[in-house]
Amino acid sequence: MRPSFIACSLALLASLTTACGSSDSEGGSPEDGDTTPLSLQTFSGSEGGFYASSTLILGETDAVLVDAQFTLSDAGKLADMIEATGKDLRTVFITHAHPDHYFGVEVIQERFPEAEVLASPEVVDQMKALGPQKLAQWKPVYGDDLTSAPRVAEPFDGDHLELDGQRIDLVALEPGEIEHATVLHLPSTGAVIAGDMVYAGTHVWLADADAAHRQGWLRNLETIKALAPTAVVAGHKAPGNDDAPALLDTTAAYIRDFDEVVAESSTASDAEEEMLARYPDLKLPVMLEYSCAAAFPAP
Repeated sequence: MRPSFIACSLALLASLTTACGSSDSEGGSPEDGDTTPLSLQTFSGSEGGFYASSTLILGETDAVLVDAQFTLSDAGKLADMIEATGKDLRTVFITHAHPDHYFGVEVIQERFPEAEVLASPEVVDQMKALGPQKLAQWKPVYGDDLTSAPRVAEPFDGDHLELDGQRIDLVALEPGEIEHATVLHLPSTGAVIAGDMVYAGTHVWLADADAAHRQGWLRNLETIKALAPTAVVAGHKAPGNDDAPALLDTTAAYIRDFDEVVAESSTASDAEEEMLARYPDLKLPVMLEYSCAAAFPAP
């Protein structure tokens, strides 16, 4: 993931295995003993796909996919995982307009042509605005493994989706990691699919978040925490990481550390060096490199 949401009201107040792998999680207990709770199956892209996560929400017969990967090869493996469940994919919901979460849509639509692709109206507008720029940036890098024509979601302004009679709440957030983003909350299990508000085992992408947006991001994490989630699926998950709610705190701590380091550093390289010293085990240091460069723009 590389370069490039007026707070909306809340409508109602998954473990990663290896890269290109999947994991299953129910994330809680059903509210109604006669209703099978929704379950989650999470796919993590390759390192080249920035370990972007896609989450399949499974009902008794149907499924909803959240985010659709970056590269065509990762999206193909995701489609294989979906097909193996035997569920009917009804909806693909895109959390935000960064290309590593939706450039793979064409593969999903080709494999599951009946599935509708949705996002909030604000996210759709941002897809249209940023898509051509992102394609020009990344097509030379990935070549045939990247779409030549990014597909844009249809705008959906409802406050929830339904899957086999169960509600999936859509929680719109204020500007943070990006200008517009949505997280999904499953009341039947307590799980939250947090998109890029939360990271697991990787450096946090802060290149699009100035100081004010970083403060908004911290407030967004508190908004998610207020949902009392039983599981939190991160938008980027390195191998071996889980969906623990504690990811909300570790992501917040990273952002606060970044603020502190930037304030105390004179150059991007100084800030990068200090953050690497504080977080030596996190994957995707390239995301830190871009974040530091954005915090110290060239004169």
